[in-house]
Amino acid sequence: MSTLGAHVSLKDDLTLYQLGKMFADVLAHYRESTELPQETVRRNLHGTRLEELPLNRCRTGPSTIGGASGQGLFATRDIAVGELITCYPGDAVLCWEDADHSAKRNIEVYHGKHIPSTQANALRFVHELRSYEVPASDTMSVLGDPLLCGDAAYLGHMANDGACPDFSKREPGTALFDVVEAEKEQYDTASAARVNAELISLEGCHMVTKALKTILAGDEVFFTYGYGYWLSRRRA
Repeated sequence: MSTLGAHVSLKDDLTLYQLGKMFADVLAHYRESTELPQETVRRNLHGTRLEELPLNRCRTGPSTIGGASGQGLFATRDIAVGELITCYPGDAVLCWEDADHSAKRNIEVYHGKHIPSTQANALRFVHELRSYEVPASDTMSVLGDPLLCGDAAYLGHMANDGACPDFSKREPGTALFDVVEAEKEQYDTASAARVNAELISLEGCHMVTKALKTILAGDEVFFTYGYGYWLSRRRA
Protein backbone atom coordinates (compact mmCIF):
# COMPACT_ATOMS: atom_id res chain seq x y z
CA MET A 1 0.00 0.00 0.00
CA SER A 2 1.32 3.42 -0.95
CA THR A 3 0.79 6.14 1.62
CA LEU A 4 1.93 9.32 -0.17
CA GLY A 5 3.12 10.38 3.24
CA ALA A 6 6.19 12.44 2.35
CA HIS A 7 4.28 15.74 2.07
CA VAL A 8 1.55 15.32 4.69
CA SER A 9 0.84 18.17 7.11
CA LEU A 10 0.11 17.55 10.79
CA LYS A 11 -1.63 20.93 11.08
CA ASP A 12 -5.43 21.07 11.06
CA ASP A 13 -6.86 24.55 10.59
CA LEU A 14 -7.99 24.64 6.95
CA THR A 15 -11.56 25.83 6.33
CA LEU A 16 -13.95 25.37 3.40
CA TYR A 17 -13.77 29.10 2.71
CA GLN A 18 -9.95 29.13 2.60
CA LEU A 19 -9.75 26.15 0.26
CA GLY A 20 -12.46 27.55 -2.01
CA LYS A 21 -10.70 30.92 -2.17
CA MET A 22 -7.46 29.18 -3.10
CA PHE A 23 -9.14 27.62 -6.12
CA ALA A 24 -10.95 30.84 -7.03
CA ASP A 25 -7.61 32.68 -7.03
CA VAL A 26 -6.04 30.08 -9.33
CA LEU A 27 -8.96 30.32 -11.75
CA ALA A 28 -8.76 34.11 -11.72
CA HIS A 29 -5.04 33.98 -12.51
CA TYR A 30 -5.58 31.83 -15.58
CA ARG A 31 -8.53 33.94 -16.73
CA GLU A 32 -6.24 36.97 -16.77
CA SER A 33 -3.21 35.23 -18.27
CA THR A 34 -5.22 33.16 -20.80
CA GLU A 35 -2.45 30.54 -20.57
CA LEU A 36 -4.95 27.70 -20.17
CA PRO A 37 -8.70 27.35 -20.71
CA GLN A 38 -10.71 27.30 -17.48
CA GLU A 39 -11.89 23.73 -18.15
CA THR A 40 -8.29 22.53 -18.41
CA VAL A 41 -7.36 24.32 -15.18
CA ARG A 42 -10.29 22.68 -13.38
CA ARG A 43 -9.40 19.25 -14.75
CA ASN A 44 -5.77 19.66 -13.69
CA LEU A 45 -6.77 20.74 -10.18
CA HIS A 46 -9.16 17.80 -9.84
CA GLY A 47 -6.22 15.52 -10.66
CA THR A 48 -3.87 17.09 -8.11
CA ARG A 49 -3.33 16.13 -4.48
CA LEU A 50 -2.23 19.44 -2.99
CA GLU A 51 0.75 18.93 -0.70
CA GLU A 52 0.86 19.79 2.99
CA LEU A 53 -2.75 20.92 3.33
CA PRO A 54 -3.45 21.69 7.02
CA LEU A 55 -6.33 19.22 7.02
CA ASN A 56 -5.83 16.37 9.46
CA ARG A 57 -9.17 15.47 11.09
CA CYS A 58 -9.94 11.92 9.92
CA ARG A 59 -8.42 8.46 9.48
CA THR A 60 -9.29 5.08 8.01
CA GLY A 61 -10.19 1.96 9.98
CA PRO A 62 -12.40 -1.14 9.87
CA SER A 63 -15.95 -0.02 9.08
CA THR A 64 -18.64 -0.37 11.73
CA ILE A 65 -21.19 -1.61 9.20
CA GLY A 66 -19.33 -4.88 8.64
CA GLY A 67 -20.08 -7.14 5.70
CA ALA A 68 -18.02 -6.50 2.60
CA SER A 69 -17.43 -2.83 3.44
CA GLY A 70 -13.87 -3.30 4.68
CA GLN A 71 -12.33 0.04 5.59
CA GLY A 72 -14.26 3.16 6.54
CA LEU A 73 -13.58 6.80 7.35
CA PHE A 74 -13.54 8.07 10.96
CA ALA A 75 -13.28 11.49 12.59
CA THR A 76 -10.20 11.99 14.78
CA ARG A 77 -11.70 15.05 16.49
CA ASP A 78 -15.13 16.62 16.86
CA ILE A 79 -16.27 18.12 13.55
CA ALA A 80 -18.95 20.82 13.45
CA VAL A 81 -21.91 21.04 11.08
CA GLY A 82 -20.76 22.59 7.79
CA GLU A 83 -17.08 21.97 8.49
CA LEU A 84 -14.66 20.59 5.93
CA ILE A 85 -13.71 16.97 6.68
CA THR A 86 -11.40 15.91 3.84
CA CYS A 87 -10.99 16.09 0.06
CA TYR A 88 -11.99 13.48 -2.50
CA PRO A 89 -8.86 12.63 -4.53
CA GLY A 90 -8.77 12.71 -8.31
CA ASP A 91 -6.16 10.00 -8.71
CA ALA A 92 -7.71 9.52 -12.13
CA VAL A 93 -9.89 12.05 -13.93
CA LEU A 94 -12.26 10.58 -16.52
CA CYS A 95 -13.55 12.82 -19.29
CA TRP A 96 -16.59 11.41 -21.08
CA GLU A 97 -18.15 12.05 -24.49
CA ASP A 98 -21.55 12.57 -22.89
CA ALA A 99 -23.36 12.54 -19.56
CA ASP A 100 -24.18 8.80 -19.78
CA HIS A 101 -20.65 7.86 -18.60
CA SER A 102 -20.76 4.64 -20.59
CA ALA A 103 -17.51 2.66 -20.68
CA LYS A 104 -18.46 1.70 -24.26
CA ARG A 105 -17.90 5.28 -25.44
CA ASN A 106 -14.60 7.12 -25.82
CA ILE A 107 -13.05 8.09 -22.49
CA GLU A 108 -10.02 10.28 -21.84
CA VAL A 109 -8.18 9.26 -18.66
CA TYR A 110 -5.81 11.66 -16.90
CA HIS A 111 -3.57 10.67 -13.99
CA GLY A 112 -2.08 13.09 -11.51
CA LYS A 113 1.70 13.43 -11.30
CA HIS A 114 1.52 11.95 -7.80
CA ILE A 115 0.39 8.56 -9.15
CA PRO A 116 3.22 5.98 -9.26
CA SER A 117 3.85 4.71 -12.80
CA THR A 118 3.01 1.17 -11.65
CA GLN A 119 -0.52 2.35 -10.76
CA ALA A 120 -1.17 4.68 -13.72
CA ASN A 121 -3.23 2.06 -15.47
CA ALA A 122 -6.24 3.49 -17.30
CA LEU A 123 -7.97 0.11 -17.63
CA ARG A 124 -7.67 -0.49 -13.88
CA PHE A 125 -9.44 2.78 -13.09
CA VAL A 126 -12.13 2.46 -15.76
CA HIS A 127 -13.00 -1.20 -15.14
CA GLU A 128 -11.88 -2.08 -11.60
CA LEU A 129 -12.26 1.11 -9.57
CA ARG A 130 -15.56 2.53 -10.80
CA SER A 131 -17.02 2.03 -7.31
CA TYR A 132 -14.67 4.85 -6.23
CA GLU A 133 -15.96 7.23 -8.92
CA VAL A 134 -17.92 10.42 -8.24
CA PRO A 135 -19.19 12.89 -10.86
CA ALA A 136 -17.44 16.27 -10.92
CA SER A 137 -19.54 17.59 -13.82
CA ASP A 138 -21.82 16.20 -16.53
CA THR A 139 -18.85 14.99 -18.57
CA MET A 140 -16.09 14.60 -15.97
CA SER A 141 -15.68 12.33 -12.97
CA VAL A 142 -12.92 11.66 -10.46
CA LEU A 143 -11.75 8.37 -9.00
CA GLY A 144 -9.84 7.82 -5.78
CA ASP A 145 -7.39 4.95 -5.52
CA PRO A 146 -8.04 2.88 -2.35
CA LEU A 147 -4.35 1.95 -2.30
CA LEU A 148 -3.52 5.60 -1.63
CA CYS A 149 -4.91 6.40 1.81
CA GLY A 150 -2.03 7.82 3.85
CA ASP A 151 -2.93 11.52 3.67
CA ALA A 152 -5.80 12.64 5.92
CA ALA A 153 -6.42 15.57 3.57
CA TYR A 154 -7.46 13.14 0.81
CA LEU A 155 -9.58 10.38 2.30
CA GLY A 156 -13.02 11.15 0.89
CA HIS A 157 -12.96 8.00 -1.24
CA MET A 158 -12.83 5.85 1.91
CA ALA A 159 -16.23 6.89 3.30
CA ASN A 160 -19.02 4.31 3.10
CA ASP A 161 -22.76 4.48 2.62
CA GLY A 162 -24.51 3.52 5.85
CA ALA A 163 -26.91 1.23 4.00
CA CYS A 164 -27.28 -0.91 0.88
CA PRO A 165 -30.46 -1.99 -0.94
CA ASP A 166 -31.50 -5.58 -0.20
CA PHE A 167 -31.77 -6.98 -3.71
CA SER A 168 -32.23 -10.53 -2.38
CA LYS A 169 -35.94 -9.98 -1.70
CA ARG A 170 -36.89 -9.17 -5.29
CA GLU A 171 -39.81 -10.98 -6.87
CA PRO A 172 -38.83 -13.68 -9.39
CA GLY A 173 -38.73 -12.26 -12.90
CA THR A 174 -37.74 -8.73 -11.85
CA ALA A 175 -35.21 -7.38 -14.35
CA LEU A 176 -31.67 -6.81 -13.11
CA PHE A 177 -31.76 -3.01 -13.26
CA ASP A 178 -35.46 -2.38 -12.61
CA VAL A 179 -36.31 0.19 -9.94
CA VAL A 180 -38.39 -1.42 -7.18
CA GLU A 181 -40.07 1.38 -5.25
CA ALA A 182 -40.42 -0.44 -1.90
CA GLU A 183 -36.78 -1.51 -2.10
CA LYS A 184 -35.69 2.04 -2.93
CA GLU A 185 -37.77 3.54 -0.12
CA GLN A 186 -36.32 1.11 2.42
CA TYR A 187 -32.78 1.94 1.30
CA ASP A 188 -33.41 5.71 1.28
CA THR A 189 -34.73 5.58 4.85
CA ALA A 190 -31.87 3.42 6.16
CA SER A 191 -29.17 5.48 4.45
CA ALA A 192 -30.66 8.81 5.56
CA ALA A 193 -30.66 7.60 9.17
CA ARG A 194 -26.87 7.24 9.17
CA VAL A 195 -25.63 9.88 6.72
CA ASN A 196 -23.62 12.66 8.37
CA ALA A 197 -21.61 14.08 5.47
CA GLU A 198 -21.93 15.05 1.82
CA LEU A 199 -19.71 15.63 -1.19
CA ILE A 200 -19.71 19.13 -2.66
CA SER A 201 -17.74 20.82 -5.44
CA LEU A 202 -15.43 23.74 -4.64
CA GLU A 203 -15.20 26.10 -7.61
CA GLY A 204 -15.45 23.08 -9.92
CA CYS A 205 -11.84 22.27 -8.98
CA HIS A 206 -12.05 19.76 -6.12
CA MET A 207 -14.70 17.51 -4.62
CA VAL A 208 -14.65 17.79 -0.83
CA THR A 209 -16.48 16.24 2.12
CA LYS A 210 -18.57 18.51 4.36
CA ALA A 211 -20.24 17.59 7.65
CA LEU A 212 -24.07 17.59 7.60
CA LYS A 213 -24.27 16.89 11.34
CA THR A 214 -21.98 17.20 14.31
CA ILE A 215 -19.53 14.30 14.05
CA LEU A 216 -17.80 13.30 17.27
CA ALA A 217 -14.24 12.04 17.50
CA GLY A 218 -14.28 8.31 16.72
CA ASP A 219 -17.55 8.43 14.74
CA GLU A 220 -17.65 6.88 11.28
CA VAL A 221 -18.31 9.26 8.40
CA PHE A 222 -21.14 8.18 6.08
CA PHE A 223 -22.34 9.41 2.69
CA THR A 224 -25.50 8.50 0.84
CA TYR A 225 -24.35 6.98 -2.45
CA GLY A 226 -27.90 6.90 -3.79
CA TYR A 227 -30.12 4.05 -4.94
CA GLY A 228 -28.99 4.55 -8.55
CA TYR A 229 -25.36 3.94 -7.57
CA TRP A 230 -26.14 0.53 -6.08
CA LEU A 231 -28.49 -0.40 -8.92
CA SER A 232 -25.90 0.45 -11.60
CA ARG A 233 -23.34 -1.82 -9.93
CA ARG A 234 -25.49 -4.94 -9.89
CA ARG A 235 -24.13 -7.95 -11.73
CA ALA A 236 -26.09 -10.57 -13.63
